[in-house]
Amino acid sequence: MGSVMRGALAKGPASETWSDPDLTAQMRAQFAREPWASNRGIWVEAREGMIALVGVVNSETEKAGLAAMAREIDGCRGVENHLLVRSKKRDFGVA
Repeated sequence: MGSVMRGALAKGPASETWSDPDLTAQMRAQFAREPWASNRGIWVEAREGMIALVGVVNSETEKAGLAAMAREIDGCRGVENHLLVRSKKRDFGVA
């Protein structure tokens, strides 16, 4: 279900050291500024530099975008992506 992105681990140590609460706050601030992000109902937590994302998003593209956004935050050592894509409601013709 979740994954650690290989590219994030290859980044090496960040130029600055950020606390886990700082990483969490930065991630929340980042996706709050993005109109394409489903920022309601997404849980973010950083632990030892790893940013975990949990919740429901509207598409695979959004899921990948949020993980990429997290990886780009200075101090992020990796991403645990537990985001689920909301299923599209289907009309099966049942009355």
